[in-house]
Amino acid sequence: MKNLCRKMLALLLAGAYAFTLTACSNSTGNKQTKQEDAAVQLSKVGTYPIAEKPLAMTMVRLSMPNVVDFASNDFSKFIAQKTNINWTYQTVNMDTADEQINLMMSKKPLPDAFLFSTPKVSKYGVSEGLLLPLENLIKENMPNFMAYIKEKPELWSQITQADGHIYGLPTINDCYHCKYRNKMWVNMRHLRELNLQVPTTTEDLRQVMQAYKKAHQQGIPMSGSIDGWGHQFYDWITNAFILDPGVQAGKLVVSPDKKIESIAVKKEYRAALQYMHSLYKEGLIDDSAFTQTADNYRKLMNNEGEPVLFAPFGTISDAYDANSKPQAYADYRVMAPVKGPEGKQHATYFRYDGILENKFVLTKDCKNPAAALRWIDYFYTLEGYLSMQFGADKDKDWRLNPTDKKGLDGSKALYEIINQYSSDPQNHDWQDVGLNFATEKVRFGQATDNSVDIKSAAGLEKLLYTETKEKCEPYAQNPKTDYDVLPVLKFTAAETDQLNQITVDVKKYLEENRAAFIRGVQNPDDDQAWDNYVKGFEAVGLPTLIKLSQTAYDRTIKK
Repeated sequence: MKNLCRKMLALLLAGAYAFTLTACSNSTGNKQTKQEDAAVQLSKVGTYPIAEKPLAMTMVRLSMPNVVDFASNDFSKFIAQKTNINWTYQTVNMDTADEQINLMMSKKPLPDAFLFSTPKVSKYGVSEGLLLPLENLIKENMPNFMAYIKEKPELWSQITQADGHIYGLPTINDCYHCKYRNKMWVNMRHLRELNLQVPTTTEDLRQVMQAYKKAHQQGIPMSGSIDGWGHQFYDWITNAFILDPGVQAGKLVVSPDKKIESIAVKKEYRAALQYMHSLYKEGLIDDSAFTQTADNYRKLMNNEGEPVLFAPFGTISDAYDANSKPQAYADYRVMAPVKGPEGKQHATYFRYDGILENKFVLTKDCKNPAAALRWIDYFYTLEGYLSMQFGADKDKDWRLNPTDKKGLDGSKALYEIINQYSSDPQNHDWQDVGLNFATEKVRFGQATDNSVDIKSAAGLEKLLYTETKEKCEPYAQNPKTDYDVLPVLKFTAAETDQLNQITVDVKKYLEENRAAFIRGVQNPDDDQAWDNYVKGFEAVGLPTLIKLSQTAYDRTIKK
């Protein structure tokens, strides 16, 4: 199965290309047509076709560089024939989607639905009432989705907004290795050449970095980037002192007694900064890691001799192409988190990742909400997911229950992919901008050759699974005894208005001061400097951020 990083790269590239299709026709929104469409007889829930006669509806969706034309796409034709619902698609470009969608929401009539790129639910649903509440309609029209809710009942609360309503349906990509995205990769060849072992403590880490720097004057003991997926060295190192919740305004965590706190003002966090500052003073941390983009980081990794010893990445495929640089790709392996001076040793488990909320919404002008929800319910099946992602030609694009094949985790395979994912333009399937139903069971159920060479491109998913299972999962935080990451919190429109600027200010203040302390612009050993830093959070609104987050947590999550 294609990995999440490749998918995210494709989505980022979407901004560079937009294939504009036929816009929603105003005539479909007139009163007579709406009444006629609403009167179309629907079949029994869970059966196909959904409509007795063709039903026309309009949808806004995200464009994608590797999907040529949604109107003539093979899967678009398949799902239209299966359901008898014919969508007119209007696409938006990722770079300008919010602006385009906001403009659409100010005009009449509204399109029936939005897919993947959707209006902000807190504004257009909770506050302005332009989106339909779906909870009752879901129960009446979506047996496949409701079956999954029985397996994961917590999902219902997760997609419920602050006003108690559900306005959007989620896309699911329950990626095991992605939930441990803050990984540190080490060049094993460099260690072997120096007769060094993989470090297990912060002091070991320092000594190995010193030895590498001494032997390789032009070498870089540790680097990273400011914007890549899992590229932040400071998040990984902080886990040896206190649980780090990753890239997030305020570095908020949940305590075992369900209190929202910020690690950024804790003495353990200060100790982490002091340790990183000491490494930086010795030239062991690459200064460019505080400013370079993911692209420049990749270029650095690909310099002659693989100069970076310790390299944070969510996946090593972000650094090297296994086909063009097979040796460099094979040299790096994940290392377990190092243990800090107080015995802390965390691999942050982002337990709430994998659910992207509100990726299918209906507007108040939707002509037939029941039909639209029955249509999207097909996507919450294994067959629907595989057809959307890889093509709808069963036994040509994919095969169910392949004989004598194992899944990624060693269990019996549920399916085998024949038409592999491609980032090249194609018009056979929707790939990453439909509605995924890649649950953990589904992802683990893909037929995998367990003897595959993990040093090859074909072995990437196996590599990531194995390395995560052995090096990360044993060190996941226990929320009963330690801090935990925050779930996705639901704020009211008024709370959101308060938070909009606060989150920007807090994030900027934290990042600027973190860099200053590590680089020695400010001295983390100086009590006055530390006290001034902690007090400074009041001016940028951290107490308000914590208070509003606690309110939202208590309202919808705390049991």
